[in-house]
Amino acid sequence: MPSQHLRIAIVGGGIGGVAFAVALSRVKRDVVVDIYESKQTYSEIGAGVGMWPRVWETMRALGLEEGLKRELGAFPGGGKFQYRKSDQREGFTFGSSSVEVQTIHRADLLKVLVQNTPSNYNTHFSKRLMSYVDKAPGPIILKFSDGTTATCDILVGADGINSSVRENMYNSLATSAESRGSSKAKADQFRRHASARWSGQTIYRSIIPKEALTSFQHDHPSLSMPVEYMGKDRMILTYPISQGKGVNAAAIVFKHHRAGELHDGPQVIEADNRELAGHFLGWEPAAQSIIRLMGRSSRWRVNTVIVPSFVSGRVALLGDAAHAMEPFQASGAGQAVEDAVVLACLLSQEELSPRTLPLALQVYDEVRRPIAQEVQRRSLEAGKAFSFNGRSMSGVSREESAMGSASLEALQDVNRELDEISHWTWTSVAAEDRDTAIRLFRQRLGLA
Repeated sequence: MPSQHLRIAIVGGGIGGVAFAVALSRVKRDVVVDIYESKQTYSEIGAGVGMWPRVWETMRALGLEEGLKRELGAFPGGGKFQYRKSDQREGFTFGSSSVEVQTIHRADLLKVLVQNTPSNYNTHFSKRLMSYVDKAPGPIILKFSDGTTATCDILVGADGINSSVRENMYNSLATSAESRGSSKAKADQFRRHASARWSGQTIYRSIIPKEALTSFQHDHPSLSMPVEYMGKDRMILTYPISQGKGVNAAAIVFKHHRAGELHDGPQVIEADNRELAGHFLGWEPAAQSIIRLMGRSSRWRVNTVIVPSFVSGRVALLGDAAHAMEPFQASGAGQAVEDAVVLACLLSQEELSPRTLPLALQVYDEVRRPIAQEVQRRSLEAGKAFSFNGRSMSGVSREESAMGSASLEALQDVNRELDEISHWTWTSVAAEDRDTAIRLFRQRLGLA
């Protein structure tokens, strides 16, 4: 595959898709890149993003550190998350994370990524992918909702939780299985992976202006540090963003028994504050003030995606399209960036050709999928711990927790459990996975 003829289409202009463009530009110059975004401009829905040391090191390796520093949250009280028992009249802090986190508004993160995207990469807005046809040795044909088409050699689906690329990929795999005489159950299993599944969690999101919270309570803990207000089946997460100008607030309601359901209807809607406040009756004043100041918030159904492969043919999934996860490892965006780095490095290898491309994508899947799905598992376990459904608090009812029946020893065990679950992102380095992928690719080619 002569490098000057390598054409890569990125469907999705969010954090994952643009991070892949940036990562590719760092390792491969002679490539034609087209980014197709369904909206009229680059945009990110949602509010804050947390970045633990593993993610921050990846950003540094991409040369983004200085740009990001100008957009980070400010922590006068330090960057360690404070854990509070808040589902009672008088709350108290019982622990904290072992390391500090960096926080940023999603839109600010995307802005820095876009600023680092090469000017010779082509961006096409208002381009919603409807379907694609991948029949080698011809080019991949992309079909858009406006009736236009485009072609490429490699398609990267970075189009989020409701990914059109993933839907087409797994529906196509189901159709192929049926044509080969496979069982209906196998075909149905492929189709099941086309759609995201509800985690059982609902998140109310809002950004509170610093001035509003200061006027309400000048020494509120959420003004100076990241805080987790925790209770049985409920939690509120806050941290400063945009150099301390605002406080990202996320109030989460858990229904663990409903995880895995399909959820019809919009993923995000506007919510009345009375609805939100009803979930946090009786909580401590510091938590109640956050709820009150959130006003009309956006209500999100937290959906997840678990698939048996990130690749099919000459098509690869990346970010939420491949592994949308719960937010409790602050690693969803970070995992998308790690996908981007590994895939970009594999596609930059001199040995890449039409013959070796399937191998490169196979190695990408082999390296990245187990890691991302392990992070998904850890996010699930962390969510249980945060909502007092982990190993030490699962037997405590919501009423008992609200009455203050949980022992300090049990709460300290929650802190230890969260440390154990999150240890990987505080201590490991993503560059090792990139090196592993390159080594495997070369070994499979008999070059190492």
